[in-house]
Amino acid sequence: MSLVLSLFMPLMVLLTAPAIALVWGPAQVSWLPSGMTPAAKQAFRRTTRQSDKHRIASDERIHGQVVDSEE
Repeated sequence: MSLVLSLFMPLMVLLTAPAIALVWGPAQVSWLPSGMTPAAKQAFRRTTRQSDKHRIASDERIHGQVVDSEE
């Protein structure tokens, strides 16, 4: 809708940009997984869990040490 309206009324871009910015965060948390298949949801949750785990491990490790991985 925003794209179509912005083509005919360019000032609509100024009105819709803040709305999109406000809704973007919640959309990634709730709307994105609701449209996935069960297998895709499971892979998405696994990936997000692992990304936090890897980020924490990367922050805590001492550089120069061998990384011991369970995988």
